[in-house]
Amino acid sequence: MAELQRDRLLSAITTWMVRLESYPGWKEWKRRHLVSTLHFDDRLLMRDEIESEFKFSEEMEREHAVVTKYLGLHETISSLKECEFYFRRYPFRGLPVTRHHHVTNVCEMYFGNYGDSAFK
Repeated sequence: MAELQRDRLLSAITTWMVRLESYPGWKEWKRRHLVSTLHFDDRLLMRDEIESEFKFSEEMEREHAVVTKYLGLHETISSLKECEFYFRRYPFRGLPVTRHHHVTNVCEMYFGNYGDSAFK
């Protein structure tokens, strides 16, 4: 039952993302933002500055926030499930890796790479 609900929600998000692509100015802003990111230090290519944030309508802003937070939570769950594999992978036969160092490394790797972006 929960899997069916999750699939329905992800389908609704996909539909919303298609709608987002037709939002006035969004595709152009994303394109300029990508070029700006790729050439952030090339002043010749950066003829005009772009706004750091795209301005949505209030309703679209709320929808965007809900979708991005949900996708962040979805990614966090997936990452935690992957960590479960790494935790169970110990011991590394014949290698000088203590259980403490292994768990510390996995936790630091998870929270260093995923923790910051998943909870924004």
